[in-house]
Amino acid sequence: MESFSLLQSDFQDKITRLNSLTNKERKESSTLNSVSTKDYLAGFFTTKEDFTKVKEKPIKALKSFTLFKPLDKIFYKGNLDLLKKPLIAIIGSRSPSVYAQEQTALLASRLASSGFSIISGGALGIDYIAHENAFPNTISVLPCSLDLNYPAQNKKLLEEIKKSALALSEYEEKTRITLASFLERNRIIIALSDLVLIPYADLQSGSSSSAALALSLNKPILTLPHKMSESLCTQKLLAANKATAIYDIEEFIKTLGLFFDIKTLQECDDEVLNFIRLNPSVQKAKEKFGNLLFDYELDSKITRVGLNYKIN
Repeated sequence: MESFSLLQSDFQDKITRLNSLTNKERKESSTLNSVSTKDYLAGFFTTKEDFTKVKEKPIKALKSFTLFKPLDKIFYKGNLDLLKKPLIAIIGSRSPSVYAQEQTALLASRLASSGFSIISGGALGIDYIAHENAFPNTISVLPCSLDLNYPAQNKKLLEEIKKSALALSEYEEKTRITLASFLERNRIIIALSDLVLIPYADLQSGSSSSAALALSLNKPILTLPHKMSESLCTQKLLAANKATAIYDIEEFIKTLGLFFDIKTLQECDDEVLNFIRLNPSVQKAKEKFGNLLFDYELDSKITRVGLNYKIN
């Protein structure tokens, strides 16, 4: 595995800020104090056996320091040029609502096609949707070494990311997941990002601790509007004026383009492509255009990614 030093790269300011947070800032950012380690981490494992294997090993109590562990060298596989673009972190629940899944797919696809790189953690749910729809303009930070894949269900996508996008890890070869490695992975995602998008997240989740770190590092947090009973973590952030809701995706991307001085994709004269740009759902597109979509796929104008279309 090849590696480079973040402290000697374009990210020196970001990483120096992470490494130099004061003890007071670290304490204020910790969201783990009121949650047991077992309850907090149970959601990271896809099977009971996974959790049991890790739990049986000697465990040090998780402290807020896990989020602020000093960072320098990092290993990579793939295209380092993706780090030169503005980085948008998209993170969230492993079990998002259907609405959140659809909007995450649309956001990831539109941002990736508008000059941004999407960085996430390779997990199930929001992470997977973000990577899949942003590919190949996506960066995955792993909670294990790069010779391994976690979770196993995402192996195919993670291998494609290593080959055609970019995968990062701070761990030496043959390093498996630990209870702390998820939080350590999250801090890299937040530290490298320019802003953080959390489409859907529950209270006392990995995303809530990532949001706390983002606030400490003065990273803007964006989210989606939800029903009162859904995505309680982001609801709480909105209520406290610590996050901003996205009500118009096209206006949001246009505003980001101006801020980062990026020329975003403009609407064209093609009715099909304009529709898919705003409504990537395969089902909705087929209801409107039917078999015409097959011609667009054959002409490589669009590609089906899961339940959505992506404009090439």
